[in-house]
Amino acid sequence: MSESNLSKGDLEELCHAVGVSTEGVKADLVQRLKQLSSVVGQNPNNIEEVGETSVGNCD
Repeated sequence: MSESNLSKGDLEELCHAVGVSTEGVKADLVQRLKQLSSVVGQNPNNIEEVGETSVGNCD
């Protein structure tokens, strides 16, 4: 599934699930999830820390 197939609501649900801020437009959410994905890919054992420190907290 490509990012264009996801609604903003879908992206907000994903952000909430991983503890990422949901403020902003769809492109902002996509960028935050991509950042999280790249950081987690480097250190998959620290997903909780990544969600809290690298890309912001859920509102």
